[in-house]
Amino acid sequence: MVLLWILGGTIVAGVGSVWIAALLSFGIMARLTKHMLSFAAGALLATALLQLLPEEEEESPPVRAVLLGHPLSPCVGTVLRKRELAAPH
Repeated sequence: MVLLWILGGTIVAGVGSVWIAALLSFGIMARLTKHMLSFAAGALLATALLQLLPEEEEESPPVRAVLLGHPLSPCVGTVLRKRELAAPH
């Protein structure tokens, strides 16, 4: 019996939330749909990437190497692009 109550509540909440979202999207919130979708996608990406941080700390190089490599990466990229453009084809 408890399982039926759980399933019924889940179905009612799911259908109700879809109806409420549809009413809001066609009414007042129609102008903000793109912004809300972008925010939701960003929140999902941020959550996924934040879950990777503890694993990255365990396997990361020393902080000094990261701090030195980060500012140098645009310089290295520019040099490699210039060498590619200067190379005879």
